[in-house]
Amino acid sequence: MISAFIYDVNIARELVRDESRRGKFNISLNLKPGTYYVLIQSWWDVHYGNYKIVNKFNPNPLKADKEPNDNLDLANNIDQSQVIEINSEVTGHLGYYGSGSQDRKDWYKITVPSDGYLEFTVTNDSTLGTSIFLYDVDGKREIMRNETSRGKYNMIFPNIKAGTYYLLIQSIWDIHYGGYKIENKFIPNPLNNDVEPNEKLDLEKNIDQSQEIPVNSKVSGHLGYYGNGSQDRNDRFKITLPSDGYLEITITNDDSLTTYAFLYDVNGKREILRNETRNRSYKLIYPNLKAGTYYLLISSLWDIHYGGYTIENKFIPQNIKGDKEPNDNINNAVDVSIPSVISGTLGYYGNEKQDRDDFFKFHIPQEMDLDIYLTEEPTLITYIFIYNGNKQEIARNDIGVSDYQISLKLKPGTYYIQVNSIGNHLYGGYYIGLNRQVPSLFIETPKKAEEETANIIKITNPINNHTYAVIDKNLSWEEAKDFCENMGGHLATITSLEEQRFIEFLLSIYGKQNDYFLGAKYEERERKFKWVTEEPFVFYNWDTGEPNNLEVEKYLIIYKTLEKFGKWGNVPTIQKGFICEWE
Repeated sequence: MISAFIYDVNIARELVRDESRRGKFNISLNLKPGTYYVLIQSWWDVHYGNYKIVNKFNPNPLKADKEPNDNLDLANNIDQSQVIEINSEVTGHLGYYGSGSQDRKDWYKITVPSDGYLEFTVTNDSTLGTSIFLYDVDGKREIMRNETSRGKYNMIFPNIKAGTYYLLIQSIWDIHYGGYKIENKFIPNPLNNDVEPNEKLDLEKNIDQSQEIPVNSKVSGHLGYYGNGSQDRNDRFKITLPSDGYLEITITNDDSLTTYAFLYDVNGKREILRNETRNRSYKLIYPNLKAGTYYLLISSLWDIHYGGYTIENKFIPQNIKGDKEPNDNINNAVDVSIPSVISGTLGYYGNEKQDRDDFFKFHIPQEMDLDIYLTEEPTLITYIFIYNGNKQEIARNDIGVSDYQISLKLKPGTYYIQVNSIGNHLYGGYYIGLNRQVPSLFIETPKKAEEETANIIKITNPINNHTYAVIDKNLSWEEAKDFCENMGGHLATITSLEEQRFIEFLLSIYGKQNDYFLGAKYEERERKFKWVTEEPFVFYNWDTGEPNNLEVEKYLIIYKTLEKFGKWGNVPTIQKGFICEWE
């Protein structure tokens, strides 16, 4: 009768025994690689005889993990975790015994290059039961686990931030042993992330993490992703408007993300607009914002929401140049001259205030009949008030029409103009023309050139600081071109919507004919209209069916008639009025 004992690598530690005494018996054990010792011992001194030992070794077919990988304590600079590359697989062993211990746990780490979806799939040998745990970047904070134990299972974290995370796999009991395989799948969010950190804004404390968005641009970001102990629930942006205008912001979310959007005033505190529709795509529209820097907050609705989003902004600047601020009361009135054209805007909001009033001041050196013209955009309705030097009202127009004229007989002195928008829902630009009441600029009887030049009223465009004159002298296009150039200017060109609006306003005040020449001519060789200044012919305002009959009608005109006001046409060699421009 015999017994069999297996000892560890140091001989002193018995691992297993069998004391079956007689006949045939066996011993099996889950061993690590190493040298082990077998002791065969007879029971009593009366026992004797032969014995046979047959050994059979079955290696685990899966490749073992890299030992040691049992300890992780980043606070004490201990990191034995084995690196796992993204979208790869590793294999390992658990539950095997040797050198005085049983291998019950293995540590791994995986570096996620961007926000995205991370999935682990664990496949165990039939003899092995495991649990798996995912830890945050500090290696201490558990953020997910799966204790399914046997067979094949997975663990999914769909909203993980970029960073290095730690994975612990451990055997359930000391009776479990065998090999395992860990596969990982990482799917990055395809949208570019916002620039982190961008969660905090407190301008009073000089804290501004908001990311800048250029006007008329598109940016993207992520919300709801978790890492380093926190979930990213808020992103802040800022956008600087160069002038008064219309701002539209469109937010489009991934299907897995629901967001709210909030627009804040220039102080970063006062909320001026929000959208909580919970739609996948939605807009914030503020049609009347002043120039300035505004702040946008995007927030995920719940902690279960995550994904990417895009922010697209569209800014349409006000076509009419704004007035010089501050001029909201009579004591801050802006000085203007006669004759002149003033441009301004009203109804735009910013810095916790809507601009509802503009004041201007002019001086009359001698008794004068004065016409004051006002035209405004369709989105704006204004009243106009005239005050004398004692700041007493002497005239007004408060009938609420978009285009009107006030005619005054004024004595020498200082006067004030107040332009007032009549409601906080109205906004837009306006022009005011100040013009002495004078006879027609030209008559058809011959006059000296000096007399003609002296009678011309030049008006400065506040947008580009060019001056213009509407000339009611009937000349051919070529003669009109020479006329303007002999006075140091050129036939007027229109290269933008802002300039078009200004010319229209001049015509409404000074124009007495049905149409006027502009400074462009059709060039047959190049088959296009060209400005006399060689500026690109990129802006145009053709009437329906124009231009036509280009073999004969080569000269550009602008209409003043009611049904075609401001539209362009082309005419043959005829005589008519024209507009000069000086830069």
